[in-house]
Amino acid sequence: VFDLDETCWDHFGLDHKPPFKPPFAWCAARGGVFDTAGRQVKVFPDLPQVLLALYNAGVVIAVASHDGKPAWCREVMDSYILDTTTGLSWGDLVPEELTFIRCSGEYWPGKTAHFREIRENLPGEPCEFSEM
Repeated sequence: VFDLDETCWDHFGLDHKPPFKPPFAWCAARGGVFDTAGRQVKVFPDLPQVLLALYNAGVVIAVASHDGKPAWCREVMDSYILDTTTGLSWGDLVPEELTFIRCSGEYWPGKTAHFREIRENLPGEPCEFSEM
């Protein structure tokens, strides 16, 4: 389970100081995702290799985030190409039903509600998280 802000990308939130301006798109020449103002979403350099290694090992990948712009986050993940040969994107590795980007109500503070939802939506047998 990955957090996004300051974990997968070097931003506190996609809508903070200064906010990004969607839509987002992959730029093959520059090897990254950019907004309409030409500002790059700064994904940490090891993330693509980590995601691909987990995917190739058959590990289910989920997201639990408090970012205030869930649609923007999903658009960045869907746009970020991990394998230019196949066109495989980050979003391809994270099913919608395992993506919980929420920051109000029971989803704040902490991530207990995020993990509960992920646990309930995991494929296969029920999975217990010993610490949430």
